[in-house]
Order: sequence, then structure tokens, then C-alpha cells
Amino acid sequence: MKSNAIQFEINTLGARRYFKWIVYGLLLINFGFYVRYDWMIAGHTLNSSSTILDWTRAYAVTIDESAWMILLILFELETRFINNSLSPIKALIMRAVRIGCYVSIAHTLYAFAVYVEELSRPQLIEGVSDLCELVGDGASYTYNLIYTTLST
Repeated sequence: MKSNAIQFEINTLGARRYFKWIVYGLLLINFGFYVRYDWMIAGHTLNSSSTILDWTRAYAVTIDESAWMILLILFELETRFINNSLSPIKALIMRAVRIGCYVSIAHTLYAFAVYVEELSRPQLIEGVSDLCELVGDGASYTYNLIYTTLST
């Protein structure tokens, strides 16, 4: 009877481990979609005069997702592979990486606050009374965070 309980526990742990790795794989695929989406938006929002802050704001979701993935990896390392006898330098490195991730996540809040502020005050283009006048100029507009190139 006891061996059946042990066997069930081993099978349950194996199933949980497989499920966890499936979830990690799906998160990685989801991350790829976010990178692609940020790349498409950056094509509409960045130009040669964009600053490094503009670039980090354009890729805010990718940076945010990267930070969360790194935190997830760190937590997995801490709970699965690293024992309590971690050297002080390795502990310091892990703490620094974790702080960097928290800063990246905070940057995402800043980036979206700036984005909301920019969308709340649209700018008029002088001499243009209709969006159709901008067709062929490479202009685009955004509605509900989806950018569309103006075309006929």
C-alpha cells in the first residue's frame, strides 16, 4: 500500500514538472508575439531622430516581458537548483539582476503613462483637413493601440 502511495507521488511530481515546462514553453511563444508586435509598432513610431528613451518606450512590453521571464528563471533557479550555501558574490549578482528586472518593470509603467499622455492630446497637422490627404506620404494613425498605414 505504501509503495502505491509513493508511486502516485512520483507520478504526480513528474506530471507537475511536465506541466510547468509546457507553461514555460507557452510563455516563450507568447514572448515572441510581443516582440513581433513591438517591432511592428516601432516601425510606425521611431525615426532617425528618436532618442534611446524613445526606443525603450517603443519596446516597453518586450523589456517588461523579458524582466518577468528573467525573474521567473531566477525564482526557478533559487527553488530548484541553488542551495543555501550560495557564495556572496553570486548572491550579489542575483540580487543585482533582480533589481535590474524591477527597474525594467517600473520603466514599463513610465512608458505607458507617457503613451497615454501623448494619446490624450492629439496634434493637428496644419493644412490637412482629411486623413485621405496624407495617403502616400508614409503616414499612419493609431486606434486602440493598433497602427494602420494610410492607403487608398
